[in-house]
Amino acid sequence: MSARQHSLQRKFLGVLLLSAGLAMLLSWLAFAVNAAFRMEQDLNTRLSTLARATALNSQAAMAFGDAREAAQILHSLRADTSITYACLVNRDNRIFASVTFRQQGEKCMRNEPRGLLSPLVHMDTPVELQGETLGYLHIDADSTALWRSLAIYLLIMGALALGALLLASLLALRLIRQVTTPILRLAATAESVSAAQSYDLRAEGGGDDEIGLLIHRFNEMLAQIEARDAELGQHREGLEQLVAERTLQLRQAKDSAEAANRAKSLFLAMMSHEIRTPMNGVLGMTELLLDSPLNPEQRHWAEAVHTSGESLLSIINDILDFSKIEAGKLELESIDFDPARVTRDVVELLSERARNRGLALECEIAVDVPIVVRGDPNRLRQILVNLMGNALKFTERGRIRVTLGNAGQDGDRIRLAFEVMDTGIGMSAESQAQLFQPFVQVDSSHARRFGGTGLGLAIVRQLVEMMGGDIVVASVPGEGSRFRFTLAMAATASTPALIPPLEAQRGLRLDGLHVLLAEDTPTNQEVARAMLRQLGCMVSVVSDGRAAVEAFRRHPPDIVLMDCQMPEMDGFEATRQIRALELELGLPPTPVVAVTAGILRDERDACLASGMNDFLAKPFRRINLIEVLQRWRPRSTGASGKRT
Repeated sequence: MSARQHSLQRKFLGVLLLSAGLAMLLSWLAFAVNAAFRMEQDLNTRLSTLARATALNSQAAMAFGDAREAAQILHSLRADTSITYACLVNRDNRIFASVTFRQQGEKCMRNEPRGLLSPLVHMDTPVELQGETLGYLHIDADSTALWRSLAIYLLIMGALALGALLLASLLALRLIRQVTTPILRLAATAESVSAAQSYDLRAEGGGDDEIGLLIHRFNEMLAQIEARDAELGQHREGLEQLVAERTLQLRQAKDSAEAANRAKSLFLAMMSHEIRTPMNGVLGMTELLLDSPLNPEQRHWAEAVHTSGESLLSIINDILDFSKIEAGKLELESIDFDPARVTRDVVELLSERARNRGLALECEIAVDVPIVVRGDPNRLRQILVNLMGNALKFTERGRIRVTLGNAGQDGDRIRLAFEVMDTGIGMSAESQAQLFQPFVQVDSSHARRFGGTGLGLAIVRQLVEMMGGDIVVASVPGEGSRFRFTLAMAATASTPALIPPLEAQRGLRLDGLHVLLAEDTPTNQEVARAMLRQLGCMVSVVSDGRAAVEAFRRHPPDIVLMDCQMPEMDGFEATRQIRALELELGLPPTPVVAVTAGILRDERDACLASGMNDFLAKPFRRINLIEVLQRWRPRSTGASGKRT
């Protein structure tokens, strides 16, 4: 007999024995519980009857105080072998007469508690005469013998049940073999078919029952598979050729897609550089122009040019960010910063626009907001600028309110809760449902009053989710909108760098700071030179990398502002030669800041790999230039920038 046959028979027999044994066990338990209950009930009934009869016979003896007569009456209880002790007590709870039939300790106490598993039974009956209680009859009985008899009886019943179960299992084993034999034959045939992959085999046996029907259907299935194999064999060669053709097409499509993706990334990098370079001149020149004496009309024109340039730059940034998000190339920084400081800076940045529109711009920061967290402050600033910019755009009167609070800590992550509320035009429920989709705007009519690409809020949602948070909006048409979002920031115990506020930085001077500017575009040279001179810096300007290296050799500066794309020698090679020159001359490392229109991650990495210290993206504002110079100016200079 094979192991499989043993296993199958054991399963059948196990199911049968388990079900039959469980049924017998439950029946035996029910019988045992019922028998024990009935025995206990019969014992109590018998003792109660004896107690009442004895109490009735003891009335005269207790009434006349005849203790001897009472003892003789108690001796009559000897006929019941379970009774171990009996006594009569008078109304003063003193023993009047007692009889002990077994030495189990003499006691005559009323209402004695009985243990859960105690074999002793206690019975109390009052002795009354014409409605007057003369005393009490106390009887103790031992049910051990009764329980022993019941146990023997139940054991006999259990043995008979086990015998019946064994007999049933022997009979079942004979019947199980009649069922398992055709099944095992069918299994052996299936195993042979699987091992040899030969579908011309057929299973033997079968009758008119369900097992026979299974064998017939199995043989029919083998016949169908055999026929299909023959048909598939005819098409196999053609299918292999078709698969080879499709594989070649997929490989070509994959190569084309990768080439298109590389071309897209290259196009974005080139377009970013080509657009941002002239934009730096436009915005830089208008910023310098606004700082010069102008009549009201000229100032209005210059502000219009600067606002238009910033709007164009915002559209370019949105398109580039959305493209990077789609390509999965947008990466977040992880540095220590003060979230309250970032929020206040954004409010201060947009406060002038709010004043020009006659709007109140409010900022509220909770006292429990941590002073420093670890995350990406630039992307947080982008989120706030986008939401507050939308609020300014869609609000004609009233106020805009920005709040920052602490939403609690989850492990080592601090959740910051932001809210931007306005009293603008509001949105319908249908508009809110599509709000965070790309290229979707609330006002999409041809005569719409508000501009934009429809990418800002889609980018905001992606950034919020990348920073471990979520964003929701609540709005009522005509009453305003409320954007709430949370960000998960890493907790840190460090202290943020003490950078002066924006207002203080605007009046900051860096007198005596020597800056070497390497820039090939004349307009950008003029913009940077003018900004640096307004700060009190000494500026040396060169037009290519080779000239930057020679200027560094002649007079090492305090800081180098290095453009990356220049003729003769680019900024990367120039930086590497400057680092080598420092080693040759024994000079301490000089901060080199990349000033480039390329903002993709690859160019940032290339800047750092070449030995540069920081990155300043074009177009930049004067405040951005001040922040970089403050961060990298030599420590030997004072607050004003002069060497001490």
